[in-house]
Amino acid sequence: MYAPIGAYIKSKTLAERAAWDYVTGDGVGLELVVLNPSGIFGPVLGRDYAASVAIVAGLLAGQPRWLPDVGFGIVDVRDVATLHIVAMTHERAAGQRFIASAGFVNIRHMARTLRDQLGPSAARVPRHSIPTWLLKSVGTKVPSLAAWTADAGKRREPATGKATRVLGWRPRPVEQTIVDTARSLIALGERDR
Repeated sequence: MYAPIGAYIKSKTLAERAAWDYVTGDGVGLELVVLNPSGIFGPVLGRDYAASVAIVAGLLAGQPRWLPDVGFGIVDVRDVATLHIVAMTHERAAGQRFIASAGFVNIRHMARTLRDQLGPSAARVPRHSIPTWLLKSVGTKVPSLAAWTADAGKRREPATGKATRVLGWRPRPVEQTIVDTARSLIALGERDR
């Protein structure tokens, strides 16, 4: 059984299909490169940040109280910017699509990284895990946990090799991205929200 595809993911898929259709139709002679980033993290410029960054802000504020066994692909916004430049200038990029991800990270690992690297600044970061069976049971009754239940206990490693192999792109380690995200949020006072 598959989880329903949300509007955001569907819109991205439809937009990419339309772009490829255009390049092979009316846009003959144009070159297209598609970059599909996983969850984008990294230093923020202000309080209007992405939902992915809100995960780190939540951890700094002590949320969720119990850490689920949930993970996702992660990439630093600075590395995505670099990949855009490389994709525009590299002779082998045209006509291809690339996944922009530094790899998979579990939210428990994120929490541990924050506590290990930030010391007292991460005092509120949760320490305790919730077993997947309990999360799935409680998630049916608690709407704020429901979003975590579909992927709990699963590991979906993003296919990161093509951008490295073809374009020579080298993203920074996920731990550095997590810590840099947190430090920027702390500088904005987001830990105390």
